[in-house]
Amino acid sequence: MKHTRKLIDLFEGSTGSERNQGKHWYTDARGYLQAMADHHKESLKVTAGIAAVLSPLENWKTNLNMTNMVLRGKRVRGLKKNISKANMIKKTQRVLPNLRGPKVRSFFLNLIGNESEITIDTLMIRAYHGSTQKNNLTKPQRLDLEAQVHMISRTHGLTPAQAQATIWIAYHRVYKSNFPGCVSLLKIF
Repeated sequence: MKHTRKLIDLFEGSTGSERNQGKHWYTDARGYLQAMADHHKESLKVTAGIAAVLSPLENWKTNLNMTNMVLRGKRVRGLKKNISKANMIKKTQRVLPNLRGPKVRSFFLNLIGNESEITIDTLMIRAYHGSTQKNNLTKPQRLDLEAQVHMISRTHGLTPAQAQATIWIAYHRVYKSNFPGCVSLLKIF
C-alpha cells in the first residue's frame, strides 16, 4: 500500500533527538504516572487506566493534569463519558472493564510497560495517510499500519511502542501539529 511509505519516511526522517525522545517516551510516561500513583497511594495500573481513558483528544500535559484531578477527587472538564470511566476506575479499582476501544486499551498497556502494543490514535492515522485531516482507517489499513510499525521496530532495534512514539514526534515536527497527544514529556515540567 502506498500509505506505508509515509510512516517509513517519517521514521527515517526523524532526528537523533526525536528518536531518543521516542525511545524513552513510554518509560518517561510510566515514571510520571508512577510518581503520581505513589503520591496518591494508588496503583500504577489504576493511574494508567485513568490516564488512558482520559487521553482521547487531549495533549499529554492536559491528560496528566486531568488524571491528577481525578485521583484527588476533583471535578474534571472534558469528554463526559471518559470522565465517567475514569471516576469508575478510581472508585472500583477495576481498569480493564472500563477500557473501550483499541486506542485506549493499547495506550494503557503501553503505559504500564507492555511496549509490544501499538497505540493507533488520530496522530498515527494521520501519519499513515500523510495528512493533517484524515482520521479513519479501514481494517486492511490498520493491519498494514501495524505491520509497518513492527517492521520499523525490528529494523531499528526498538519496541513497537518506541517506533510509534518516534513517529508521533516526527509527525509533530513535519506537520507542525498542535494536535492533542503530540507533546513530549521532556517539554512538560
